[in-house]
Amino acid sequence: MDSLRAAQIHNALATLCKKMDKELLYKYINGQTSEQEEKTIVDWLDADPNNQKELNALWSMQDALIANVPYPHHPHLQLPTRRLKWYRQRFIRICTQAAAVLLLVAGSWYASRTVIIEDTAKQYLSVAAPAGQRIDITLQDGTSVCLNSGAKLEYPIRFNRNRRVKLSGEAMFNVEHDAAHPFIVETFACDVEVLGTKFNVTADELTHDFTTALLRGKVKVTNKLASGDQIILDPNEKVCLNGKRLVLTRIENTDDYLWTEGILNLVGHPFADIIAKMEKTYGVKIQIQTAELPQIDVIRGKIPVNMGLDYALRALQKITPFQYEKDENNVIHIK
Repeated sequence: MDSLRAAQIHNALATLCKKMDKELLYKYINGQTSEQEEKTIVDWLDADPNNQKELNALWSMQDALIANVPYPHHPHLQLPTRRLKWYRQRFIRICTQAAAVLLLVAGSWYASRTVIIEDTAKQYLSVAAPAGQRIDITLQDGTSVCLNSGAKLEYPIRFNRNRRVKLSGEAMFNVEHDAAHPFIVETFACDVEVLGTKFNVTADELTHDFTTALLRGKVKVTNKLASGDQIILDPNEKVCLNGKRLVLTRIENTDDYLWTEGILNLVGHPFADIIAKMEKTYGVKIQIQTAELPQIDVIRGKIPVNMGLDYALRALQKITPFQYEKDENNVIHIK
């Protein structure tokens, strides 16, 4: 019976390994396939690793074709979400297959007929925003998250009693209200607990930078580096880590959080901070080599990120004088 089953599986895989219709693949890339068509493509991808290479090649061709389409009619802006959905489907499928293999081994070892269903709340996805890009994610509970360049979020496929995620980098959260199931963002320094709200979190362990800014609702920030250090935020307040203690201040300019809409705010920031923002936003290395930092006092200044780094630097040059050049390693030197 096992040999017959193995032969059936082999024949099924052989069928799936046949050349996939490219029109169907293009439909899948553009998010136009039905559930049955998506299942067909996922089965085809699982059948042979080379099939994934073929899909990636078509994706690259699609990227190249639409790269010249002017903003705002840029369909490529939808691709990260599409790819994220595909990676999520692939991850769930791989976890399911791995669980099935483990169950088969356990069944053979113990000669047991019992079917064990693994708790999906223990299965985590990890999503990272590439340098110079943002990623929008919708979690299982309906919470929306916007990851800034270089940020990484870990979250369960299914939430259990507590909705708990782990963040490294910067992200904006818009949490669905659920009083019975608090939403908790874990970082290297603090835990941020909410019931339903909109807030921004920055957590960079390398620079020891932690900030939580509340735009709507209410959050509780618990310091993991100092026992008993806990602050509850009201709207338009933010808390920062100073040494190992939390410091509460008012939000001076909510435009700082327009990065979720592709806007870089310059108002109220010194030159070095603006350059650091550009480094993160565009995923580049910028070295300041001047003896004295240029003085800057911006009353009004917002830069559309999609205009590119050169545009941003030239706009900054109109505010304060400086020169810059790019070397063979694409490092920007400010002089």
